[in-house]
Amino acid sequence: MQLSLFEKQNEDKITVSNSITAKAKTPGVKRPTIEISTGSDLHKRENKLVHKERVIDQKHDLYCEKVVDHETGEIIHEKEEPLSNHICHGSVKSKQ
Repeated sequence: MQLSLFEKQNEDKITVSNSITAKAKTPGVKRPTIEISTGSDLHKRENKLVHKERVIDQKHDLYCEKVVDHETGEIIHEKEEPLSNHICHGSVKSKQ
């Protein structure tokens, strides 16, 4: 009888993802003037990997966000509105 050191019991899928965020700040101003982020994220409600793009532009009062399913390419969420009208979701700090 021969024992194997490694037995194939389960096949788990490992996915590597990345994202990048860039911020431009003005001296003396607490919040970034513009914040741009793009990359992979875990969509908590759907519990799946998505591609998210977001722009928060304080100077031009603009909020844009697009969330796309990685597997199907389906747009899950897309929004473009004045930042002053945007209602934040999740754990967001209050305005200061």
